[in-house]
Amino acid sequence: MDIQKPLFKTNEALIEEVKLGSRTSFEVLYERHKHSIFNYLYRLLGRKELAEDCTQEVFIRVYEKAKLYSPTSKFSSWLYKMAKNSALDALRKNKVRKAASLDDPIESEEGSAVLSDFVESREKDPRSISASSELADWVRCGIAKLPETDRQILILCDIQQLSHKEVGEILGYSAETVTVKLYRARQRLGEILKIEGD
Repeated sequence: MDIQKPLFKTNEALIEEVKLGSRTSFEVLYERHKHSIFNYLYRLLGRKELAEDCTQEVFIRVYEKAKLYSPTSKFSSWLYKMAKNSALDALRKNKVRKAASLDDPIESEEGSAVLSDFVESREKDPRSISASSELADWVRCGIAKLPETDRQILILCDIQQLSHKEVGEILGYSAETVTVKLYRARQRLGEILKIEGD
């Protein structure tokens, strides 16, 4: 008999219990992943309300389609694949293709990278913090101008910090292809930022 509390179980163990109808295990999965899924969707869609709706939709699908989860893949890959599909559906329906509002902060959680992590200031005086925030906004706008695949790869690898293997499972590529596409996406982002900077 497994007496381990749901809070300390792996995602894979929890989803197996959800398959058997455990609402408690589902709630633990939801609490564990809702912020990272919202952040991913918000960065892709650029609208807070739409990202919130899609996040709810993703977790409804998780509950309804739990029986389709295969233990051969990582739960997080399966979850992000659902989120990606939800975002693509929303983009098609709403024709949303704009950057996230710079005035609307992205929710953060412990262990989840945010864009400003890439431009951490060495000094903590107000001028450097202000410059760091402006730089983060500039990079965020640059990412929004990238093609869909480049944006997804950059967000999943550099911001959500998933492994190349996981990103490959989500987007349908090999880990090696993700490495190449990530390199090219970073190059394109660099070109956009250079043009914008000029």
